Amino acid sequence: MAAMMKEVGSDEEDDDEDEESEEEEKKSESEEEETETETEQETESETESESEPEDAPLPNKKENLSKRLKRHESRVNALKKGNALLMANVDRLKDDVLIQKEQSVTLKKELDSLIDDLE
Repeated sequence: MAAMMKEVGSDEEDDDEDEESEEEEKKSESEEEETETETEQETESETESESEPEDAPLPNKKENLSKRLKRHESRVNALKKGNALLMANVDRLKDDVLIQKEQSVTLKKELDSLIDDLE
């Protein structure tokens, strides 16, 4: 009986943790949306800079290409950051699933023992 009371208390703590994890997910989603809007803005400006004529002087071509390179590198870095956030969320969710499985096994054992005691 005492074990059940402890579990009820831990369920309330789990609810608080769930709320915190939902807030973290919302924050990471908003960061991803910001990255996407930045990427869209860069794409619009990219079309302007890519229209460098083929007969333009080499320094102009080099400058244009270096700007595009920086833009692409920043985009790759943003995508890597997004992937790292997503992987962290996946790992956290896997841990949550394992904890839930362990709790369900424990509850099943307790229920089985209670049923045996009643019989």
